[in-house]
Amino acid sequence: MCSHLFWFTGSEKQYQDSNRVFSCLLKASKIADSAVDTDDNIGLFVEILNVYLHFLDNPDATTIKRINQLITHIKSNYLESEEQRAKNDSVLHHFRNTMQHINLKKQAKDARYEGIEVVSV
Repeated sequence: MCSHLFWFTGSEKQYQDSNRVFSCLLKASKIADSAVDTDDNIGLFVEILNVYLHFLDNPDATTIKRINQLITHIKSNYLESEEQRAKNDSVLHHFRNTMQHINLKKQAKDARYEGIEVVSV
């Protein structure tokens, strides 16, 4: 994803444009939603979710809302039934690890993760 082009932190230089980063992630979500193969979609959505979390420095209400929408979208559209979970086993494992990461951050009282809803699958 090209979102990394708009976020650089080095020892001497720093460039961070959160508006462009999240604009790229929104476009990536739309592209993933229109992908033909639905089995690949879930992997794309989990990756997009992880990139959102990577750039979660100063989250605003819109960013938290978008993250929660992604989590709900992944769970309700790809991981509802046992058949779907069996078909997407490796991605399910990745998604569970992401949920565990969010949960650990919330337990550690990391304010950036405060409004993010953790789901169980």
